[in-house]
Amino acid sequence: MDLNLPFSYTFIKKLDLGLTNNNYLIEMNDEVYIVRMPINDAIPSNRENEHAVLHAIKALDFIIEPIYYKNGIQISHYYPQLITFDDYLSPERIIESARLMKKLHESNRTVEHHFNPVAMIHTYLKHTHNHRLHISVYNDLFAQYASHQFTPVLCHNDWVAGNICFLDHKTYLIDFEYAGMNDPLFDVMSFITENDLSEGEKKLFLTQMVDDLSENNLQVLMMYRDLNNLLWYLWACMMLEHRKDKIYAEIKAIKYKQLTMEYKQPLSFL
Repeated sequence: MDLNLPFSYTFIKKLDLGLTNNNYLIEMNDEVYIVRMPINDAIPSNRENEHAVLHAIKALDFIIEPIYYKNGIQISHYYPQLITFDDYLSPERIIESARLMKKLHESNRTVEHHFNPVAMIHTYLKHTHNHRLHISVYNDLFAQYASHQFTPVLCHNDWVAGNICFLDHKTYLIDFEYAGMNDPLFDVMSFITENDLSEGEKKLFLTQMVDDLSENNLQVLMMYRDLNNLLWYLWACMMLEHRKDKIYAEIKAIKYKQLTMEYKQPLSFL
C-alpha cells in the first residue's frame, strides 16, 4: 500500500486504532514505525495548532516525540509493549494518570491556541443535522462558561483511554489534536467523563487533582462535565453523519445517555 510518504519504506499493515485518523505500521532502516494519517473529509481540524503544541512540548519526558510531522501526518517509533489506559489493570493507573495530567498542567508550556468548548460545540453543530437536542436548553450552560474566569494552562482536552499510554513503568500522553490553553478543570472532567471508571476511581482521581472542593468549584466541575458530554455527543453525531462508522453510533449513544442523565445534577461520586 502506497502511503505517499516522502521517503523509502516498507508497508507492513493497517492498524485498528484511532477514531479520527488511519494508522499504519511501516519499516524503515530496520526499525518499525507507526504512521498516523488524517482522513481528508469535511471534518474540521486544526493541524497547524497540533504541530505548534508538539513543538512546545517536545522536550517533556511524558511525550513520545514523533520523528516526522507535516499536515497532520505523524510518524513515531512503534512500541509493541505499549498499552493504553483500558488495558493497564494496575490499581495505580488512576494515580499515575493524575500525575501525568499534573505534569502537563505544570509544564509552563504555552501555545497561541485557546481551546473553547462552547465555540467547538457551535462548530460541530454546523457540521451535523442528526442530533436530538434543543440547543437552547443549554443556554444557561453557555452563559455560565462565558462568565467563568480562570488562569489558562496547556491542556490536552481529550483524555480518552487511547491517549493515555503505559510503557516500561512510565506514563505517556499522545495525540494532541485538541490541545490548547484551557482551564485545567476541563481536563479533570474530560478524564472522568471519557473513561469507564467506578465511582471510587472518579472520586480518587478528583481528590488527586483538586484540593479545593468548595461549592463554587463543584459548580465549575459540573459545568465542565456537562460541556464535555455535550461537546463529544455532537462530535459523535458529526462523525457518524460524515463517516457512517458504527463506532460513532456507539459513542453517540453513550454520550447522549450521560448528557441527559447527568445534566445539572450533582456529581454522583462525591
